[in-house]
Amino acid sequence: MNLFRYRRLALAVLVALITIVGLVTMHVVVGYFPWQSGSFPEDVSWKMVSAARMLGVLVPLLIMVQVSLVVRIPLCNALFGLPGLIRAHRILAGIIVVLALGHFLLILVSGTSPINPTSLADVPRIIGALAVILVVCGLGVAFFRESLGIAYHIWSRLHGPVMILATVLIYAHVFTVGYAFTSWSARLFMIVFMVATLGAILWGKLVRPFLIRKRTWTIQSVTQPHPDVVDLQIIPETSRPWSYHAGQFAFLTFLAPGLSREAHPFTIASAPSSTGCLRFLIKQCGDFTTRLSHLRPADRVLVDGPFGDFSLFFQSKKMFSRSLVFIAGGIGITPFLAMLEALSRAKHAPPILLVWSVQKKQDLFLSEQFAGFRQSIQELEVHYFVTRDPSYQGATQRMNTRSLRPLLEEWTDSRVFVCGPPGMNKSILRSLEELGFDSKQVITERFSL
Repeated sequence: MNLFRYRRLALAVLVALITIVGLVTMHVVVGYFPWQSGSFPEDVSWKMVSAARMLGVLVPLLIMVQVSLVVRIPLCNALFGLPGLIRAHRILAGIIVVLALGHFLLILVSGTSPINPTSLADVPRIIGALAVILVVCGLGVAFFRESLGIAYHIWSRLHGPVMILATVLIYAHVFTVGYAFTSWSARLFMIVFMVATLGAILWGKLVRPFLIRKRTWTIQSVTQPHPDVVDLQIIPETSRPWSYHAGQFAFLTFLAPGLSREAHPFTIASAPSSTGCLRFLIKQCGDFTTRLSHLRPADRVLVDGPFGDFSLFFQSKKMFSRSLVFIAGGIGITPFLAMLEALSRAKHAPPILLVWSVQKKQDLFLSEQFAGFRQSIQELEVHYFVTRDPSYQGATQRMNTRSLRPLLEEWTDSRVFVCGPPGMNKSILRSLEELGFDSKQVITERFSL
């Protein structure tokens, strides 16, 4: 069921619900709402403490939401798409850090006695300070990982455990620091948040992986249509249906010797079919992907997905009455390959312009397949840019405003999909804006999350 079209309504309902629960929690814990200034203590220091407590009680609530965003709950994925959830996760992380720092600083300037590391009475405050340090460091490393030179696989293995430890410290601080948490209602709210957070963690770390392992796939074929590309086709070992939309991606875990058991995201390069076969075109550009050519038929694979909203099938039904422009760079062609395959089976496909930029002529290894699509999609135009091969007889310049203008001047009312390296995406978006395309017309996809 495609719930993505209801994402704006769902987001509004979710924000409203979080706001209401947050305000109620403030009232239960502190005793009054933020706008009830008459209820604030007369003493300035206690006003600061009250404000700090208001900020502090929001942190466990938002952590519960934060964890729920990244454990791949099916309903959340269907409504917002995994890339959207990741973006929301990053934004919410910044909000949590601001709240945690605000809580810490307000307590610090309120005149409260400094922490004494040797005093048992100050243990709850020490725990809280450690939690704030872990949260701030976790966000800083996540946002500046590339600048710090930390490999993704190392960061991904450490980030979760560190944030779980920070969450444990936050709840330990909440239940030991005192204030209004001696009341049964305040503790009940915190217990509900804690149980919900624990449930989300158990779903993501135990239940969901168990369900994925129950359904394995088998490699049907492994070929190399290009020296740097592996063409991988897999089939399910069970008859249970696995539905997805052309353009989505999945996380693959290969159960073959010599490969790590870490899940990696790859775009599905084939349209849904009755056989259930999935095709992946994987560019060999790192230590892990270069070893994929060693895979053999009958090797087993775990498939987690589908994810992503980069598909025309996530748009309204009016999409099929509008012309489409697909702009791809390099291996970014894979989602368009799946979409074109799906459209080639449709009764009435809209006019389509496909523009594919590669470095060398041999990189156009899908040209024959696109020529085949022209037989079933009557209004399909295909244009190639080959940027680093003087022997190529066609367009050899890069895609920019000048080179795209003659191609797109008759497609200004089209829906545009762009997929390629981040630098190319930015350049194409800038060119499309200069050519008069509205940002609402353009949908982009990145290679990584």
